[in-house]
Amino acid sequence: MMRRLLAAITLVLIAVAQPAAAAADDIDLADLLADPAAYADAQVALVGELIGDYGFRPDGTVWTQLNDDPYATAPLHAAGGTPSGGNVGVGIVGDRSMFHELDPPGRFDRVGPVVRAVGVWRYHDDARGGESYLELTDLEPIWPGYPIQQPLSRPVLIVAIGLAAIAVLLLAGAVRKQRHR
Repeated sequence: MMRRLLAAITLVLIAVAQPAAAAADDIDLADLLADPAAYADAQVALVGELIGDYGFRPDGTVWTQLNDDPYATAPLHAAGGTPSGGNVGVGIVGDRSMFHELDPPGRFDRVGPVVRAVGVWRYHDDARGGESYLELTDLEPIWPGYPIQQPLSRPVLIVAIGLAAIAVLLLAGAVRKQRHR
């Protein structure tokens, strides 16, 4: 609840401080994906978590994934979130300078930064082989990413130790067999 309030306050401040970026229509990713052609070449703003990897390209751009699903605000392990469907995201691309100050993107052991991505929705862009993506004009951090502390599972640890012991025994047997040849 506190994070949502902080995000709302941040969005209001951004809207006041940056009128051009604020002029974009804030939409939910689900609405965009329900009718992507309706937003073709329109300036939109999406709020979500950056996940996966930052793909720094030789042309000075960075590609990554922006997810707008329940896991962006309530990760399963970090915030006690509950499974509620699959991940929902789109590709975004922008100038590399937009990404240098951001925390690493989210993955299994960390929550990525939550951002407001403003840009032009490119639907089936012929210049990119029919790819659909958000071409960024602005990328505004809302809150930083952070590592997730995974709880240690005793049964998993026991199985891992057992498998490691079996591997050592098999390797020792193979070495012994090789020496006796």
